[in-house]
Amino acid sequence: MLKSYEAIYTNNQLSWLSSKPDVDNVKVLVIFEENVSNPPVINNSIKSLYYQSDYKKIKWTTVRMIKSSELLIIEYLLVCLLSSEEYAQKLAYYATVSYVEEYDASVGTGLIAKSIPMLEDVVAFWRRKALN
Repeated sequence: MLKSYEAIYTNNQLSWLSSKPDVDNVKVLVIFEENVSNPPVINNSIKSLYYQSDYKKIKWTTVRMIKSSELLIIEYLLVCLLSSEEYAQKLAYYATVSYVEEYDASVGTGLIAKSIPMLEDVVAFWRRKALN
């Protein structure tokens, strides 16, 4: 079941209009202030956008536990919209990689034959953008 959550972004702060979503199927709607020509850059409030904020200490480092790769892609794209151009490009790349990469026990993880339908989605998206 798809759940819908709304947030409003004003003064570099994201405020949830409903309770913060869990990691089930989530649809996110963010409303920006009126008269904002460019989306603002988020500094310290980026972590407030992360829905999957569980961390685990493993050996000498701390790892963020990701339960839903689809939600991770949404997080990347949401922060991408709110970030500086240079950082947004990196996040768009990470979102694309997360969307396209697949795993198969015989060949491992990466751009493999199972990735072709997702790669076609990305190519079709950019074709539509280029033609409009």
